[in-house]
Amino acid sequence: MIYISIIEDHQVSLEKLVSLVRSASLLHEVEVEPISTYKKAVSNIANHRVDIAIMDIGIGRDNIFQLIESYQAKGAKIILYSAYTSPTYIAQAIRLQVHAYISKGSSYSYLMDALKLPKSNQMFMCPEIEQEFKKSNTYLHELMPLDHLDLTEKEEEVVQSFIKNYSTEMICTVLKISKNTLQTHRRNILVKHGCSMEKIILTYKLIRNAQQFV
Repeated sequence: MIYISIIEDHQVSLEKLVSLVRSASLLHEVEVEPISTYKKAVSNIANHRVDIAIMDIGIGRDNIFQLIESYQAKGAKIILYSAYTSPTYIAQAIRLQVHAYISKGSSYSYLMDALKLPKSNQMFMCPEIEQEFKKSNTYLHELMPLDHLDLTEKEEEVVQSFIKNYSTEMICTVLKISKNTLQTHRRNILVKHGCSMEKIILTYKLIRNAQQFV
């Protein structure tokens, strides 16, 4: 049994999505939970099993990414299905490693494709989202000129470890360095980048995703 929560505050759209998912031939045994408010979404993840969450950003724009993280913490695969398609939202979705981002203006077939795809490090996008993402790539090198940072080999390994969400202990074990040495590498990286580690990680992920479309 696959447990799917559909989180959408527009009733007509919610009913359409529920009907579509329930009738999808690729999902033989599925239980669908329609959710129409942010409060119900929070309660749902706290009290029920969720394998896939189809979510409209509009359900709680100010707290939507916190909600995504809550669902992911329970092991749910996140599919954003929304009219909000700005590069800012796309970048945040990539940062959180959302499974798929589908525009409401696109064909339902992309949503069906996203449902059947296995989990991946690359976010699945419908053509409209992909186009918006391509536009955003024009400012990536202005955001952080990665090619001219002159990082050492060990500093590169530290950055890659942070991108993979390794803990401090794991990084020290894998790279065979002490915590003090890790702190020194981190400090040097921040000085060379001139920005926070969060921004560094986000930009690396943006560039990694961009490489699919070059």
